[in-house]
Parts: sequence; C-alpha cells; structure tokens
Amino acid sequence: MNKMVYHDFKLVRREKKKMDGQKPKGYLQTKFNREHTSPITIRLNNKTDADIIAWLSTLDNKQGTIKALMRSQMLLDGFYYSPPIEAPNNDKPLPND
Repeated sequence: MNKMVYHDFKLVRREKKKMDGQKPKGYLQTKFNREHTSPITIRLNNKTDADIIAWLSTLDNKQGTIKALMRSQMLLDGFYYSPPIEAPNNDKPLPND
C-alpha cells in the first residue's frame, strides 16, 4: 500500500516496507490494544481548568491516579460492576485424571 507524504513541499510516494512474511513492528501491541483496551480522552481548557492541568503535571502516574479517583467516586455512588460470566466451552475435551 502506498502512502502519500509531503517532504520539503514536494509530494513523495512512500511504500510500506514489507518483510518476508513478518508482521510490522508493533503489530502485536496494536492488536492487543484493539482487542483489550478502550481509549478515552478529555479536553481541558487552559484557562478554566488550569488548576487541574497544573496538578496533573505534577503526577508521575496520571492514569493510575485518575482511575483511583474514579473508583473511589464509584464506591461513593454505590456503583457495582459485575462482569458477565462466560459459559464453559463444551467443545474442549476434558482432561484425563
């Protein structure tokens, strides 16, 4: 697949490098992220949310802190999540005892 990119104001056609039957670098991470994660973003205003931006900039683990704050609020709200129970796969043979 060809990709069009601009270099020094000239249109250049760049081809993706194909390795002999190998997946491109980062393929497995991208596949995992697509199947197991959900990206969520927020937009903060530089003026009205300056206090939040300043506080977040001091944190080493922004994601962990935000998750902890959300989970504590969920407890205060009385929210409880129970993941669905998966039905057993009857196609698999039983292990021999």
